Amino acid sequence: MTRPAAPGRPEAKRSAVQEEPGPPEEPSVDPAAVAKTKPSPRPPPIKAVALMGLAHQELARVMGVPGFKRVDDPAALWQYRGARCILNVYLYADGPVYRVTHLEFRRNGKGIPTGASINGKDAERCFSTLVPGTTEQRG
Repeated sequence: MTRPAAPGRPEAKRSAVQEEPGPPEEPSVDPAAVAKTKPSPRPPPIKAVALMGLAHQELARVMGVPGFKRVDDPAALWQYRGARCILNVYLYADGPVYRVTHLEFRRNGKGIPTGASINGKDAERCFSTLVPGTTEQRG
């Protein structure tokens, strides 16, 4: 039988209970080092050619809902219109899905003949304004 410790005297035997660990220490951060770190790079912008061969469901995920759709089986036209340009996407039936087979970029703006075809860098600039998430809004 063990006797209780006398007042003011510690017990002779201690229990094997461990203390709860405190919160982990946070590493010190140098504000100057944080200011110098560069944000992670953005993924490269999508190119218009990446649309070629996409099924219509994939096209809708990438470009959103077109402003105009026309279906004349076995072909379909989806049109995306911006302030300065228009993208016509031509799709053809491939079994139960329609796939992108052709892209046509046209001008759409003041001082530029409407309907004039564009290609190369102008077409890519147009495309970048039509992809969702860019600052230019579709008209």
